[in-house]
Amino acid sequence: MKQTVIKVGITQNKRRASNKADRQMRNPSNNQKGVTIMELMVVASIFAVVMTMISTMFIHITRKNNMVVFKQRIGGETQFALNAMAVEIRSGVIDYAAYGGNAVGIQDRLSLIDHEGARVNFSLDAGTLMISRSDADPGVNHPVTSPDVEVRDLRFSISPAFDPEEVIGVLDHPKVTIVWHAENRSQNQAEIQAMDVQTTISSRRYK
Repeated sequence: MKQTVIKVGITQNKRRASNKADRQMRNPSNNQKGVTIMELMVVASIFAVVMTMISTMFIHITRKNNMVVFKQRIGGETQFALNAMAVEIRSGVIDYAAYGGNAVGIQDRLSLIDHEGARVNFSLDAGTLMISRSDADPGVNHPVTSPDVEVRDLRFSISPAFDPEEVIGVLDHPKVTIVWHAENRSQNQAEIQAMDVQTTISSRRYK
């Protein structure tokens, strides 16, 4: 009799465990539920905010780097152009005849005669500094600055305005004051970098 009661009890316990397992499978607990749409939306929103911040920082850093590169390029182009003109001024003389013997006022071109007697001219053409020489491709202008840089202002002031050899009492070496304004060529106004220079260079010899 006791054995029959024990067997019945065991059988009932097994049935209860089986029914509990079935109920758990049909009604899973909160810990076993999947991700809800609201949770996905929250995660997606956080991800979007983080990506926006990263993109903004990347754009800002890239723009800063571009501005540094443009500034260095402008500086290099300006230095190269001024050096090219300085070499010709120091080793040559002012070609006063090209100015009709009178270089009074601001000039838009620089005319020189180098140490070998060749005529050298610097002028501005569509934002590019050009040089022409009578001893090499006479009348042909060659670019000094690159297409990446636009020279917006180039002026020359020559002192004395008249040939010292023709003016009694003038003993100073002729001087050329150069006024220069250049910018990098860019369609984005925020990336434009400019450089302004004013310098005076003396010729080291007379005719």
